Amino acid sequence: MKKGDRKISSEFGDIIKLYRTRQGLSLREVSELSNVSESYIFRLESQEKRMPSYKVMESLCKALKIDLADLLDVINEADSKSTLLKPIDFIIMTNDFTLNGKKATSKKKEEIVELIEFIFDSNSNINSETKSTFEDIYRLLRLAVDIKND
Repeated sequence: MKKGDRKISSEFGDIIKLYRTRQGLSLREVSELSNVSESYIFRLESQEKRMPSYKVMESLCKALKIDLADLLDVINEADSKSTLLKPIDFIIMTNDFTLNGKKATSKKKEEIVELIEFIFDSNSNINSETKSTFEDIYRLLRLAVDIKND
């Protein structure tokens, strides 16, 4: 397959960034783990570069502990209607939807993923201390307001 024939989803960079930030890794750390230059990873995440080689994808997947098959599903737009179960964050980042009548941006998608993760973390880490509970409620409300506001 020639480079010009490859069709790569615009969400590819978003997925790389999501997994990188979720693991608390900097661009430099992913670069060291994957042997892919820091600037190239940045250009992928910012969608300046959209056609990485298979070798680059494989290296990034290994560094970020992503199943290459899942990443290839994102890249292959023709196969994006797959009925396989996917994690909610993956679904949010790879699908278009609207918020208040406007198409959700990558930033809004990231905020929604953060909100969902916070809710799930809060349910598993219920703290009986009143101060902590109020802090959790405040953070939850702050995340919701951030998503609502443009």
